[in-house]
Amino acid sequence: MSIPNVSIIMPIYNAADFLHESLGGLLKQTLTDIEIICVNDGSTDNSLDIIKEYAYNDSRIKIINKSNSGYGNTMNLGLKMATGEYIGILEPDDFADTEMFEKLYLTAKKFNVDVVKANYFEYSQKNNSNTFYEVLYGHEYNKIVSADENEFIVFLRPCIWTAIYRVRRIRTQLLRLKFGCPILKLFFLKRLIYIIESIMIIHL
Repeated sequence: MSIPNVSIIMPIYNAADFLHESLGGLLKQTLTDIEIICVNDGSTDNSLDIIKEYAYNDSRIKIINKSNSGYGNTMNLGLKMATGEYIGILEPDDFADTEMFEKLYLTAKKFNVDVVKANYFEYSQKNNSNTFYEVLYGHEYNKIVSADENEFIVFLRPCIWTAIYRVRRIRTQLLRLKFGCPILKLFFLKRLIYIIESIMIIHL
């Protein structure tokens, strides 16, 4: 059995309004050798029905259905099931450009790095507008760095879903996600940056 290039974990709780765009968009990725792990955290809407509908037509989708236990436990279960070389995270109210995971993965393989991270747009539903966020503003792109060599990467925006992470590195360090709010996501990202050996940030 071949190992997928990237396992994409999607933690889901009452996300029916977003799944057709987010999950449906993942199925259009130009990187086709992926697995998509949908972890339904006890949704009370029809999220599970939508996930099952997509999974019926695409065997790359794996489903974990469980009672509500929070974001950290949900992500840990997805990580445990993942079989890919790298892991990506896409929350159901996010949308990935169709070439995103291919560009991240090819960069990771070319430069043999633990993490590849990109810039992103943030959409405001209220204003119907996109805001561009430059993760590495003022610093050099396409360069391999680590926290030991360049402390500034510790202060990057905590957008964990704009990157892929080498599975072996995360599991070797026995890293587990133990967060459920934005401030704890930031804490997780800073822990991760300190234990990885190499990170590259690119423009998509």
